[in-house]
Amino acid sequence: MARYDAAVQADPRCARAHLNRGNILFARACIGEAREAYQLAIACDPQYAAAYFNLANLNCRAGEYEQALRHYGIAIRIKPDFADAFVALANALADLGRTAEATECYRRALAIRPDLVTGLFEDYASRFDTHLVDALGYSVPRLMREAVGRVTRNNRRFHHALDLGCGTGLVGEHFRDVVAEIDGVDLSPRMLEEARRKQIYGKLDCDEIVAWLERAAAASLSFDLVLAGDVFIYVGDLEPAFKAIRTILTVGGLFVFSAERLAQGSFELLPTFRYAHSASYVLELASRHGLIIELSEHLDLRKESNAMIGGAIFVLTRS
Repeated sequence: MARYDAAVQADPRCARAHLNRGNILFARACIGEAREAYQLAIACDPQYAAAYFNLANLNCRAGEYEQALRHYGIAIRIKPDFADAFVALANALADLGRTAEATECYRRALAIRPDLVTGLFEDYASRFDTHLVDALGYSVPRLMREAVGRVTRNNRRFHHALDLGCGTGLVGEHFRDVVAEIDGVDLSPRMLEEARRKQIYGKLDCDEIVAWLERAAAASLSFDLVLAGDVFIYVGDLEPAFKAIRTILTVGGLFVFSAERLAQGSFELLPTFRYAHSASYVLELASRHGLIIELSEHLDLRKESNAMIGGAIFVLTRS
């Protein structure tokens, strides 16, 4: 703190020194002094987006939401690619019950920084299983396993499976009784740490799934079972994934996945910030890539806001 005090005394027009003083004061809960420091930073540099952003964060801490919205808005106008400001603005709007506006801000943040999805799951990893299964009534892994049992009449074992977006291993746990070896891919290192503790997987890779699939196809890897439980809700266009999966899937192999339900069209980003896909879109992709739909079931996938989310489980095979 003494260093920034000295910097301000040496150059009272140094906006960065005022900002850093404000950050230290804010961390110490000296709200009034921090506010003054941020305002001085803005007076020194009216185009200092970070100063408006930090002042808005202070406004939120103080319950001054309307001022916070105004300051987040100024920060974004100065720096249109300020993803963190869009997220913070969305959070403030959500606190005020302005859901539609909050959703739009989340969309814009994700468009700027797709890695925000990774950050979300990093924070969520340690409580992922309990929250999904207990709080949200999550049943996708069980429904996928039951669907495969119906297609195979519970009379088939698989040599090598791939669990896309494996997370903490919930899907893998449901399939290890019918799979000799299973590999997993996920974006989140912390999710993979949780999965590794379960000792389900042979290999676990930290990667974006479509990029991983395309490399696997180029390397001529093969699997007789490909699983994707609640993965495509974070992927809009499924064409690249289907193309690569068709290449790595053995003849007669199964591709099993869940999707949130869309009545018409192909895919759509919902207000929940997840994608939904239509059955007709899945059928179109399957036909184009030499896959046959063995099973398509419309089911409830999980609870959200005390209502069930409608979706579907698909089982496809390579012809």
